[in-house]
Parts: sequence; structure tokens; C-alpha cells
Amino acid sequence: MKGKETILVNEFINGVLDPEDEMLGPVKDGGHIVANTTPGC
Repeated sequence: MKGKETILVNEFINGVLDPEDEMLGPVKDGGHIVANTTPGC
């Protein structure tokens, strides 16, 4: 699988990480992960 240059995290998951969910990456070396957080985090 080829890595992506930029990964955009644009959904809230209520703090639950599920190994059964689809992976967003991988990210290329030197790539970027852009994440929006809720106010107050």
C-alpha cells in the first residue's frame, strides 16, 4: 500500500478507537496529518 502525502481527520469518534475500523493512512515519510478538534480540547 502506498502512503498518502496528507491525511485529513474530519470526524469525531467520541474517544473510541476501533481496530476493526478502516485505517486512514499510512502517511508517507514527511507527510502530514491534519486534525480538527472540538472546542475546549
